[in-house]
Amino acid sequence: MSGDADTAQDFVAEKSSFFEAMPSYRRVIAREGVASTVDLAAVGSAQSVRRQIRRYLDAGATDVVLSPLAWTDTAASEELWAVAASI
Repeated sequence: MSGDADTAQDFVAEKSSFFEAMPSYRRVIAREGVASTVDLAAVGSAQSVRRQIRRYLDAGATDVVLSPLAWTDTAASEELWAVAASI
């Protein structure tokens, strides 16, 4: 999570772009009508991430995987787990 959504999206793009080479992920991206995996990621403030996850759950998702991309930032990881516990 980050208060700077643009920087967070750039980070996600860098770390997740390899998924776009996988046929199964390309199908998901196409089915969702988005340009890349970044468009599917929940990034931003805790409130924004909570809202984005809720949108997936409301759409029928039964399994949502939450994984901080910056494991070295303990505070961010703990904040993510707090968001997960609040949903």
